[in-house]
Amino acid sequence: MRELRDAGELSGLPGEGSPLPADPDDDAGEAWAARHVVRTSGAQPVWAELRRDITERRVRIVTRLRGHLAWVARRQELRATGAEARELERNRREIVARQHELSETLISIYAPQPAFALA
Repeated sequence: MRELRDAGELSGLPGEGSPLPADPDDDAGEAWAARHVVRTSGAQPVWAELRRDITERRVRIVTRLRGHLAWVARRQELRATGAEARELERNRREIVARQHELSETLISIYAPQPAFALA
């Protein structure tokens, strides 16, 4: 550092002559090093990690609950209008059609292909 300073390599750098920013750990006294390491390492107390985990789980639960409530409301609407049976039949037909498409796809994938063509 001394050699760089004497050679003038450290002159004209951004922030030269400005005071250094205050150290947030100055008031820690003897525990300065420990507080500094914890703060700069991104370490969190267990309770903070648990709080984050609880918040994430709560969001997932609320989202699923809202979806379920919307589904229940739709079912009640279908029952009230008598459309439930029609809706169930439409769903059944759609499932059968998808099963048929899937069967054809699987057959085309796994069916043995002839090694030669018949003329």
